[in-house]
Amino acid sequence: MARRGENIYERKDGRFEGRYIKDYDINGKAIIGYIYGRSYKEAKEKLAFAKARVEHERSKPPSEMYISEWFEKYNKNDILCIGESRQNLADETGLCLKSISRAIKKFQAEQLIVKKGNQICIDRKQYERLKRTVDEKIGNV
Repeated sequence: MARRGENIYERKDGRFEGRYIKDYDINGKAIIGYIYGRSYKEAKEKLAFAKARVEHERSKPPSEMYISEWFEKYNKNDILCIGESRQNLADETGLCLKSISRAIKKFQAEQLIVKKGNQICIDRKQYERLKRTVDEKIGNV
């Protein structure tokens, strides 16, 4: 029988299924990962390993995930729309809210991004220009 809070359930076929949060999409929605085991103990061990792997990946500083990485991971039809609030962007990148607001205004003025309501949209050409600009600023050119 599953214990409270471990997210391990017995399926109809007799296997045990464990669920964990694997990642979050660009809008903050949880992406769920699943593991399966023939016994509760096996499922619990696999779940602990999967959670540890995810935690290790998350242990990187948040500022390592920039818009360029978001574009490469989440773009649809070569357009990335970010529906995050500025505060969430600040939390995600490790920058302060004021820096995020200034960057958005500057990128918008330079036509590196387009704001549509509460969303920031970037197409492929803007992404390439934005990536070049960021690389020049941090010295990766």
